Amino acid sequence: MIYVGRKLSEYCHKLAKQFAVILVTGARQAGKSTLLRNIFPNHQYLSLDDLRIRTQANESTATFLDFYKSPLIIDEVQYAPDLLSYIKIIVDEKKFKDEKFQGMYILTGSQKFELMDQIKESLAGRMAILNLNTLSIEELSQQEGDLPFWTECVYRSLYPEPFLNKDLDLRVWFETYVQSWLNRDIRQNLKNSHLAVFDKFLSLIATRISAEENFTDIAKELGVSRLTVQSWASLLEKTQVLYSLQPYHNNLGKRIIKSSKLYFLDTGLANYLSGFFTPEQISNSIMTGAFFENFIVTEAIKFFENRAIKAPISFFRDSNGLEVDLIIEYESRVLAIEIKSTDNPRKQHLKGLHKFTKLFDRKIETYLVCNSKTRMMVSDEVQAIPWQELPALLC
Repeated sequence: MIYVGRKLSEYCHKLAKQFAVILVTGARQAGKSTLLRNIFPNHQYLSLDDLRIRTQANESTATFLDFYKSPLIIDEVQYAPDLLSYIKIIVDEKKFKDEKFQGMYILTGSQKFELMDQIKESLAGRMAILNLNTLSIEELSQQEGDLPFWTECVYRSLYPEPFLNKDLDLRVWFETYVQSWLNRDIRQNLKNSHLAVFDKFLSLIATRISAEENFTDIAKELGVSRLTVQSWASLLEKTQVLYSLQPYHNNLGKRIIKSSKLYFLDTGLANYLSGFFTPEQISNSIMTGAFFENFIVTEAIKFFENRAIKAPISFFRDSNGLEVDLIIEYESRVLAIEIKSTDNPRKQHLKGLHKFTKLFDRKIETYLVCNSKTRMMVSDEVQAIPWQELPALLC
């Protein structure tokens, strides 16, 4: 399978020269292991998904790191949490002796449960944390030049294996992915009575992407409590499947909607769970606008996280129905972005943007990200941007 160079690699290299430990988080199958084995070829690689290695790490923790010496990549480190204290001791000893300690341990984890917080606490000041998402349009454009149409990206998903392997049976891959992920990372946190209902929850929440969270309605439909649905959504966030986009409320009044909006970090997974199986279905359904918005929002997230920056994004909506899909505020820039799947951008798409800019006393860049083939001015203030040019817009 073709290896696509990942934008995060340059930051991994850079930080490995400064920190003793690098932690790369990200959803399963996002490409963490492939990335690290490509950019750190001289590091020995161990995967704690391997039951034999995991058993050694947990039962002989004191001698494990004596046998497997650094530099070392440890995949899925959450399965052997006691290793962390030993890594800390080894790193501190290296520092005390004034020996080279940078880049000694490269760790990965697919979960952001309490254990990941323990990792951060145990290695505070010794570790840099990065997050790897699925493939981005920026990475693909550097690899292939001309990008597939967005519906093809959604249909194939931007997980590396299904996107790059054109011979793969996508339904089988997604079915295996969901079941494997459920068994490994989710099932242990669910009550037995909720296992079948959780499968229905996955499909239901996938059909509500790009919308404000409404756990009460979902709970009623599933016949469980709102707190149960809320805890399930939290599990999806911690396994980096779901992203909760927070509302923008920077002193713009008291009528701001406080609920977050929900997005799948890979639109292809949401598409599979929603039951659409061809690019044509994706582009001609009641979900088309939601899929496109999800696709663009997640690309904005990837742009920043691929540069080791927490995505400075939000959305705006007030009780009067004024809405802007994406607000990006970083450095000296404020970008207000409307997202529409149309290939014919018109002024009627800009009502929210025009009203939003009047609330500010500073310069705002306003854009409509859509399916147009070229950049064009839709009004005196708003420029339409082809979705392929989103990374260039954010640079």
